[in-house]
Amino acid sequence: MSYPLYWPFKNHYYPIGITSPICLTQYLPVEQAADVLLLGCDDPRNILYTVYADLRPQTARNILLYTLVCSGASLDAVWNIFYHFHLDDQSYELLEAQCHLLATASKSMQNWQCFGLGAYLKMCDSYTLAEMHRHWQLYATFSSKPRSRLDELHAEQKSVSRRILDEHTVLGSVSRSAGMLWPESLKTMNNLYEQYWNTGTTFSCEQDCARSEKLNPSFVYTLAGEKFDPHFATFPLQAFLLTPAFVPDEQSDRDRNPTDIAKGQFRSWCGTFRDAVRSSHPRLVVRFCVSDVVSFPKALHNKPQGIPTRLFTSALSGQALELDGESPPCAFDVIDTSGHVDYSGMVNILVSMKPLLKALPSSVLYTENLVRDAPGADATIALLGRLCGDVSAMSLLIGLTPRSYLSGFNTYSNVHEILFNSDRFSRQFQERVTWCAPASSDPQAWREQPIEFNAKELGALLFKVYDQLCADEKALNPLRIPSLYTLKLMEQQDHDRASLAQLVRLAMSRIVPSGGGWEAVFDVLFKLVEEDPSRLFADYYHEELCLQLHLHGVVTTKSLSPAWRSQLMPNANPRVFCGWADIPPVVCVLLTVPRESLTRAFDGTERLLSMALMCHLSSPGGRIDTFACDLHAIPGRVEPTPGAPGAAAIVRDERGVEGAPSLVVSFLVPAWLLTIPQTQVLFAIRPTPVVAADLLDKLGPMLEIFSAHLTDKRHVCVARERPGVFADPRASDVLPAAPRSRALSSNRVAVKMDGRSGRVGTMTFKLDLAAMGFSSPLEPSLPIAAEQTGACTMEVTVGDKRGYARYPFPIKGSEHRLRIARRSLYVEVIVPPFSQPKGAGRTLDGNMFPVIKTAGLTPWNVHHVSLDIAPILDFKGAEVPAWLIEHILCQHSEREMAVPCRLDPSVIPEPQPEALTGLKQSIRMIFDAFHGLPQNRAPARIFQFVERGTTRPFMLIFVRHVRLDLSSFTLLADAAVVPLVPETSHTLDEALRSLPGPLLAPFISLLAPEAIAWRQLLPAVVERCRTWPHKPNCEYASESDSGRIPVSVQWDASPLCGCGHGIGLPDAMPGVPATVWQAARPLATRAAISLLFAVSYLEPVVAGGIAAEAHEAAMAALARRRAADLGVDIVVSSRAGPSTQAGPGKKCRVCGGPGKPKLRVCGRCKQAKYCSPDCSRADWETHKVVCRRT
Repeated sequence: MSYPLYWPFKNHYYPIGITSPICLTQYLPVEQAADVLLLGCDDPRNILYTVYADLRPQTARNILLYTLVCSGASLDAVWNIFYHFHLDDQSYELLEAQCHLLATASKSMQNWQCFGLGAYLKMCDSYTLAEMHRHWQLYATFSSKPRSRLDELHAEQKSVSRRILDEHTVLGSVSRSAGMLWPESLKTMNNLYEQYWNTGTTFSCEQDCARSEKLNPSFVYTLAGEKFDPHFATFPLQAFLLTPAFVPDEQSDRDRNPTDIAKGQFRSWCGTFRDAVRSSHPRLVVRFCVSDVVSFPKALHNKPQGIPTRLFTSALSGQALELDGESPPCAFDVIDTSGHVDYSGMVNILVSMKPLLKALPSSVLYTENLVRDAPGADATIALLGRLCGDVSAMSLLIGLTPRSYLSGFNTYSNVHEILFNSDRFSRQFQERVTWCAPASSDPQAWREQPIEFNAKELGALLFKVYDQLCADEKALNPLRIPSLYTLKLMEQQDHDRASLAQLVRLAMSRIVPSGGGWEAVFDVLFKLVEEDPSRLFADYYHEELCLQLHLHGVVTTKSLSPAWRSQLMPNANPRVFCGWADIPPVVCVLLTVPRESLTRAFDGTERLLSMALMCHLSSPGGRIDTFACDLHAIPGRVEPTPGAPGAAAIVRDERGVEGAPSLVVSFLVPAWLLTIPQTQVLFAIRPTPVVAADLLDKLGPMLEIFSAHLTDKRHVCVARERPGVFADPRASDVLPAAPRSRALSSNRVAVKMDGRSGRVGTMTFKLDLAAMGFSSPLEPSLPIAAEQTGACTMEVTVGDKRGYARYPFPIKGSEHRLRIARRSLYVEVIVPPFSQPKGAGRTLDGNMFPVIKTAGLTPWNVHHVSLDIAPILDFKGAEVPAWLIEHILCQHSEREMAVPCRLDPSVIPEPQPEALTGLKQSIRMIFDAFHGLPQNRAPARIFQFVERGTTRPFMLIFVRHVRLDLSSFTLLADAAVVPLVPETSHTLDEALRSLPGPLLAPFISLLAPEAIAWRQLLPAVVERCRTWPHKPNCEYASESDSGRIPVSVQWDASPLCGCGHGIGLPDAMPGVPATVWQAARPLATRAAISLLFAVSYLEPVVAGGIAAEAHEAAMAALARRRAADLGVDIVVSSRAGPSTQAGPGKKCRVCGGPGKPKLRVCGRCKQAKYCSPDCSRADWETHKVVCRRT
């Protein structure tokens, strides 16, 4: 393991997903078949939604659902079985019959195949199949339990439901799936939540609820045994996309029941899933494995390399993890880690998953976590701080970086998370991050290459990472009182020394140290660790660090070498190893902890939540004092193997931790530590400020739970290895030596660190001129220059020849330096890495919206959408609601809200516009004008784009609909794009002259950088919704390999290929004259244009209402100046008209009535309005969740 073992050993049971689904393949080309790995798949929603939204080729409950869907059973009954605590007779009989079938089919791997289920549902190992069989057998026989036991479980369910409703009178998270409609949906969703936990169903009819009396066994059996204990956030509707329930669309102009919306989506998704697997060659195959989230990726990675390692399904199980089923893929296009970074540590997750990602520029890894913020805290620390190092440095070590960190924007929104949680006590919001290879946006440089570091600098960098990984062990500064937020961070112990070892093993396959090799790196690392004064128990962890580096095949110290005994203590004959033929350098200690000791230590500690555990070896006089943190714990007893000294087994007690009389704790240690006389073994709680302050008096200075002498055979056993039954006798706790990357002889990249900050200072590419054809010293007059041509590429021109310097991380090419050796025939191109400025978001130099090529073309940082299934937003002439205006506005960060002021020539004579900000403003203008904003103007459907200083449009955009991008919580403009170039514009001249006035066909004026940004954006927004294949003579075909998409960014050439002209477009465009559309349609390409949101972990995102008046004035002034240049009226986005506040407008929030005589405004947020004090009091329980002070 590479994260601590915690008490209590409680796994939250999430029978239903608590977040909305996403399309997992949204960044892959439509032509590409996908291998997808889902870790911790509590719910099948992402699989079902991905199959529904993208038609490309927890286990017992999930498999039950899949098989029921494919059996042809009523989907209403399937809904009941999967989502209801209580079932009616018909649904229960279906559940029981299906579980009998599955239990029979799962008796063996051969049986599973014979029943035909193995065609699309496969098991990675026999243990997983056995666990599924056990659960299905329990489900199938549940009704035959004694009546008294069934009554107990019914009573337990009612008690748990009452407790949850008492503790959570209003739960804000249940409205998450409504996006920006969170406040409007809160009351309805909480009523449905309360109804669900009261009745155990989603039924609204009392008769249906009354008929549902039988307890659903699939909610009863968990890792904790036979008990009803779902997490309080369990609620079926939040696993669906519920915005359509609270906004009018093309089919409905009134609110609809969220339950009906969810059931409708469920039927659609299940129907598509059924079609995908119903054939002799299914387009979809789902594989399953029951395992720890970090151990399983290790097993997958080791399998094709033939490395037999001793891995276990979890730290609480002695079950061997051996993938003996049908071989699964060992490399993936997409890996989704769910919310495991919150429990397993970000570095652990990234390092474990990186070897499993395919070496393709389209491969992505998803993480999802709750960002816990504090008042005034730096938002970048909340997320990027979990990387435990500078982004560029960690990206080079691991090979992954957050895509939005490089882009400076997101095409999905979590603004609603931030707006509606920013003033709550928890101050936390959900952040979903897409990770990719750092150079994946550059088609010229995405292939991985060895990276050279100076050995001393690399050692110092690894120490800084180590310092952050184990930051919870640092002593508090006595002169500074820590904040509550700081103390909470110290309680989060997500990493340990195994995390560092795992990271270094990965880095050794990517990094080449110069100036002494890896041995010099470890010399520096160990020296800095030994000299570190900031940790109270630094020496106690030294052996643990050495041990983990050894176990991971990184480096072996003398005390862990095979000859350890002859080097350290040749004459010692320790009693603990009596009878052993030989003593390996690493052994396993098994400590049996009595139940009474656990009870004494942990009674009354529920308020402390989770506490990390450790073991401690000590001897009198301090001859040894060392901590061991890589623990396994199994309820049961130890049985030494007769006649086999050093061999033992753990017999698990099926009553679990709560019922077993003892707990067996095991850990690995260097054997030499056990040769010290009178050694004590302590089982303890890892000290943190909060835990130590609470338990010091009760447990003593070491927070001891239990201790025993090493020679106490009743409680201590020493084994050669951690007990477990493995099929391969070669299985070992020690990995083979880590493979080391070799330096290239030429054209290599050397990294120079900034020693003070721990950041990458520069990267140097040494370009071999002999490889370019030069054989003699260069003339002094021969010109040599370099220019950035890609995010990670510099083009070097030597006379009339060109070479390329390619870097493993994006660069700031404008700040390059050249070091030229004309006699030795090489050029060193020195560049700083790309970095985000503090408190701001910027884009990569060059193309802001790359389109990459694997099996087909796909946008790199703009996700795919299926336009035809996205709901159409239609207010049917009604007033545009406040939530939509606020949503459009909130794509901007606080910094960007002030940008128009800085563009004012009266303030800055020579403005330097930010192209991304200007682009976002023009996208906002499209959405505003389409909806008749500002000031209730006539809605616009045609947009003419002109470059400042010219009068002729270079592009037309026709907007047919605005749609809801449900899973990304944002809007899509379903548009047709027509680039106006000299070759085709003559066919449109007459039509352009017949366009309606500027109010109905507004001009959008752009500065030159903004016009280039639009030309870069167009291929991406076309490819994201493409349903047609590119033609053999496609204009991209000759350019795509070199990354020259768009075809051109010049005014007289189209940035798009012509393959999609006219495809998927209607015969008539609403609101557009027929003559104009008939002339434009053959030249138009369908596109999906969306808002570009600021990245919340890079800079503060805007809150509703911020800097409103200043922004209005600046935008108006800028519009007037641009209008003067053109001599036309220009539509400028404005928040005038409907209020942008989140309140309900001109009606009482509760009853919908008018004021008496005026509406009263909430004194805290100044947004919610009520007709009377009675309505205000009635709404407070709901409103207080989202009410924030202004």
